[in-house]
Amino acid sequence: MITRKWNRPQSVFMRTSLRYVDYEGAIRAGKTTPLVWKIINYGIEHPGIMMALFRWTQDALDMQLKAKFYEECPRELLGPGPRPRKGTDLKTGWNAKGEFQEFTNGSLVYMRSLKSSDDASRYVKFAGLTLAVIGIDQPEELPLDIYSALKGRLSQAGYPQQMLLTPNPPAPNHWLADEFPTDGKPVPEGHLYLCTTMYDNREFLGDKYALRVD
Repeated sequence: MITRKWNRPQSVFMRTSLRYVDYEGAIRAGKTTPLVWKIINYGIEHPGIMMALFRWTQDALDMQLKAKFYEECPRELLGPGPRPRKGTDLKTGWNAKGEFQEFTNGSLVYMRSLKSSDDASRYVKFAGLTLAVIGIDQPEELPLDIYSALKGRLSQAGYPQQMLLTPNPPAPNHWLADEFPTDGKPVPEGHLYLCTTMYDNREFLGDKYALRVD
C-alpha cells in the first residue's frame, strides 16, 4: 500500500477488508480521496485485478470522480498492460470505448456513470462485468435495484472483493440506512459503517475553512 497521511476514519477505511463498507460524511469530510487511493492501491498490490469507480451521472463522474482519480494517481502506474485490450491507447492506457483505464501491470479500473437514458436497459452500464472491487461515490443518488444488481458483479475469483461506498448522509428511510443500520438494529455480516465529519478532515482543510463553516 502506498502510504499517505490519513486521519483516523480514513485510515480505518483504507485498511478494512470487509466486503461492504459505507464511509459516510457530509461535504468536505474527505471521502473521495481515500476512495480513489484504495482503488489505486488495489491496482498496485494485485496485478490483473478488475475494478470500477461509479457515479450516478456522467457530469458528476467527469467533473469530480474521474478528475480526482487522475489528479491523485501517479502517472507511472498508468499505461497499457502487458496484454493491452483492444482499443486501449498505447500511450495513456485509456480505453474510450470500454471506458476503462489500464495499469501498466495489467490491472484495470472502469470509470462509468450508472444512469441510463433508457429505463428498459437500466443495468446496461455494468451488465457482464466481472469485478473484484467496486467504488461508488455518492451512492445515495442510486436506486436500490441498481445497488442490489451491482453486488452480483463482485465475482472476480482470486482477488479481494469489496464494495466501497462514500455517501453523503442519507434520509432515515433511504435504503442505505437499512443496509448499514445505525439505530441499534443488527449490522449484516460483512458490513462496516464508518462516519466521518469535516472536523476529521480539519488538518487538510485548515482551521480557517472550519471556522468559516462554523
